[in-house]
Amino acid sequence: MTRSDLSAKQVVRELKEKGVVCLESFFDPSFVEKMRREAAILNPTQPQGNHQVRIYPRTVRDPQFSTLGQALNDDFCREVALSYDHNCKFFLDAVIEHVKIAEKKITDIHFDLVRSLKFMIYLSDVDKQSAAFRYCVASHKENRKLRNRFLIMGGGASDVPNVPGPSEGYVLTDMEGPRGTLIIFDTEGFHSAGTLQKEQERLLVRSRTRLSSWFDNTILQRAAKLNPLRACIPLLVPQGRRPTRGRARAQQDM
Repeated sequence: MTRSDLSAKQVVRELKEKGVVCLESFFDPSFVEKMRREAAILNPTQPQGNHQVRIYPRTVRDPQFSTLGQALNDDFCREVALSYDHNCKFFLDAVIEHVKIAEKKITDIHFDLVRSLKFMIYLSDVDKQSAAFRYCVASHKENRKLRNRFLIMGGGASDVPNVPGPSEGYVLTDMEGPRGTLIIFDTEGFHSAGTLQKEQERLLVRSRTRLSSWFDNTILQRAAKLNPLRACIPLLVPQGRRPTRGRARAQQDM
């Protein structure tokens, strides 16, 4: 699926069903090259390591980062976000990530503790060898149900069990694509990055749109803490499932 074939309605329909959409060559090569140059200013190449820098809307209002600003504020992406959740907060922040460490996992499999819609743009060609983003298609549905039940029974938002147990069945699909590929995903689905192989790199920019939640209501949060069924919360959780609780690798904004 390329940009010329797209309608926001079609993308939102697929997002709701699968949790993820991969749009190859959404941005053309010349545009991506400008993004790479601007990203290099904000996130200079390191000799070794996994290096990332967080940027904000105010960052890309600077004229020298106008191409990044155009991509992160893309009208089509905004339309998709608002159609998916009309109460969302579009483009809260973004991360420029340049990964060069070989043969190490970048993130554990998880879903995010804060519900978001993310827009990931590959600034380099990405395949399995270069740690392609991986997503468990449609897993956002069951994870959302688990989160909602966990919270309404009085569980803490930071204690949501978002890392799957070893016995859980899930299949991760590699989202490969050339530079300029756009991946849109609901962070309630299980996801991670792959393992970078030697002589490979992964360069991308990833923006975050905060999705609304019924649990944003303070009164509901207080009432849930008084739920007499709170002691039954462990019965909700699949065997082996655990929360990240600040474990940095699983909580990178992947």
